[in-house]
Amino acid sequence: MDAPAPELDDHGLLRYHGAWVAVSPLEELALRSLLAQPGEVVPREDLAATLWPDGTAADGSLNNLVHRLRRRMRPLGLTIHTIRARGFLLEVGLNPHEGT
Repeated sequence: MDAPAPELDDHGLLRYHGAWVAVSPLEELALRSLLAQPGEVVPREDLAATLWPDGTAADGSLNNLVHRLRRRMRPLGLTIHTIRARGFLLEVGLNPHEGT
């Protein structure tokens, strides 16, 4: 049986396995891109263009945003992996409340 997918509502609440975390509007945009392709690489350039369409982001802005998202999502059992020189991959893990 397939595990339920994480859900991001219109209020910026990421829900998974009965738990939730709130994310900022910018984090919500990033998550929508990652959730649309779980288990697949989302290119850095695509994610940056989604977040900053005018190209105004500083070099470290994307890395800082992903770092904050990782911390917020960890209790839900969701992980964002950096795929070196390519992009980011969302891994949907096991229910963190059930153990391994």
